[in-house]
Amino acid sequence: MSIVNSVIVTMKQLVVLIALIMNFASATPWIHHSFDSLMDVKSYPNVFLYTERILGYDGRAFLNQARDLYDRYNPSVLQPHEQPIIPKIIHQIWIGGPLPEVFKKYMQTWQELHPDWHYVLWDDAKVKELFPLYNQRFYDESESMGVKSDLLKWEIVYRYGGVYADVDFECLRPLDQLNHTYDFYTALQPFDAFFVQLGAALFAAYPGHPVLRHCIETIQDDWHHQGAPKKSGPVHFSKSFIATAGKDGRKDIAFPAFYFYPQGSTERVLKYDEWISNGAYAIHHWAKSWMPTQTRRPQFRTFDNPRSSEVWND
Repeated sequence: MSIVNSVIVTMKQLVVLIALIMNFASATPWIHHSFDSLMDVKSYPNVFLYTERILGYDGRAFLNQARDLYDRYNPSVLQPHEQPIIPKIIHQIWIGGPLPEVFKKYMQTWQELHPDWHYVLWDDAKVKELFPLYNQRFYDESESMGVKSDLLKWEIVYRYGGVYADVDFECLRPLDQLNHTYDFYTALQPFDAFFVQLGAALFAAYPGHPVLRHCIETIQDDWHHQGAPKKSGPVHFSKSFIATAGKDGRKDIAFPAFYFYPQGSTERVLKYDEWISNGAYAIHHWAKSWMPTQTRRPQFRTFDNPRSSEVWND
């Protein structure tokens, strides 16, 4: 190939890349905020103490790790690839009975904002396609729908790649730019839970990602713990992220809570205009469907899951 032809090819590639970037910028402009301004650790002086005493890991070191990855890899620093790194698939799970009507409006937002993506709802019938799971023994042993869903989501995204979101997650903006930029992304939970931990209700990765492999392979190490968060959920997830994220040059990131959890688990006021104008991608409504009915917000008390509610903290 001549030098002239090489230059022409390079220029064409550059034009395609610029067009891609402009397309993302016009559709879903990234709105940058500093990590510390969003996490507001000064308002939660005991968060590191509680994390170490109750969850068993160094919350300050974890927060520093997340801050470092965000400062190095936030969308103000990285440019999206021409092709998606993470497959454009949205996975959601509902098992244990009919899907409650209250979740359908949230689930619809993922399909409306990602019309060219593949959408999969994993229900009681479809999850059988996954069997046997790596952790099939633990899946069969647990009666908690929360734990079962955790075990499923780690393996689903590990096998197929894509975005996983709980059915009580509402999408506010398309995620295309993130799937073209990252190997793995998720977000920290707000500190109103008094811990430094990831939210396990939304994450995305390419197939076979090491964070998810670690999540799957270490379930047996945490199975003795009481309650879904430590056994299979956000605490377990956080430990896998701490151990493996960002290694070998991978572009892994845990966004500050605001981008995916603009409303804390104890908050009730919806501020859609404020959240969207400041760059939030989604909102978690904290349905806690696997917990006892009386512990949920009023709009999520219209359905019950009796056995799962009885064993939710086993």
